[in-house]
Amino acid sequence: MLKSLVSACRGPRALFLAGVVLALGGAVNPIRADVTLQVDEDSILGATMKYQLDGTATPDNGHIVGRLDLTIISGSAHFPNNSSPIYAFCLELTQERSVDDDGNGLPMSHYVEKTGLSGPGSIATVPKPGGGGNMLTGMGDLKAALLDKLFDSWFSTHPGGWDDFTGQTAAAFQLAIWEILYDGPTTGDPGDLDVQGGNFLVLNGNALQNGIRGLAQGFLDALSGPVADAVDLLAFSNNQGGKLGEGWQDLITVLEGGGTVQSAPVPPAIVMALAGVASLGGYGWRRRKQPIAA
Repeated sequence: MLKSLVSACRGPRALFLAGVVLALGGAVNPIRADVTLQVDEDSILGATMKYQLDGTATPDNGHIVGRLDLTIISGSAHFPNNSSPIYAFCLELTQERSVDDDGNGLPMSHYVEKTGLSGPGSIATVPKPGGGGNMLTGMGDLKAALLDKLFDSWFSTHPGGWDDFTGQTAAAFQLAIWEILYDGPTTGDPGDLDVQGGNFLVLNGNALQNGIRGLAQGFLDALSGPVADAVDLLAFSNNQGGKLGEGWQDLITVLEGGGTVQSAPVPPAIVMALAGVASLGGYGWRRRKQPIAA
């Protein structure tokens, strides 16, 4: 009996059925690789700003803030491997980026790509864990929706997308992101988003810094009105590593528009399952069509 069962598993029909079981098993438990990326520390487009979070101010004249350049090393479902530059902004002030002694960015892995504005696996669950203000858990649906509106506002009014950012506007945009994350909203209305008060605030500085602070406030004030839907967001979320034990810096970018390069998306598991079934079925059909040897 055992010999007959083993013999039967070698036939086309058995291979077909085995393919169904294995393919559907992959559909139920898909394997997802970690994303590895690298931040180019020498190409930040921004400006030095003085700001404060939860009563702790930046030292001296402040820190540079703005738009970052990424290289996707591997594992992305939305961007090809070794693609650069992919532009992005930081999400948290309390998470760090991995650099060497010369200040050059190093590859960082264990990132998960999150899309959509609500539900599991969405932007709303990023950053987590975190620190400072009210960022100890995910940002929530309201803040995710407001971030989406902020990006829509820029990309719907700037045909050049990422290329239209200057050092000043990139710094202002980053400050607006932090204001949304650390200070609101708590209702469906953008609320009182003020970069000069709350958990996160931009300190008084020189004329250039004060001008950038005004640009950031302008970005936030514009969110009270209607904004055309222009882009979808993608967040790179990391909960492992980091000197503070909180994960490397979470980052946010866009999937559509703005000159970002997209690869063909990875097929969903169920599509891959059906493809496996079809290929194995074809194998069995070809075997039946072969002439019988004399």
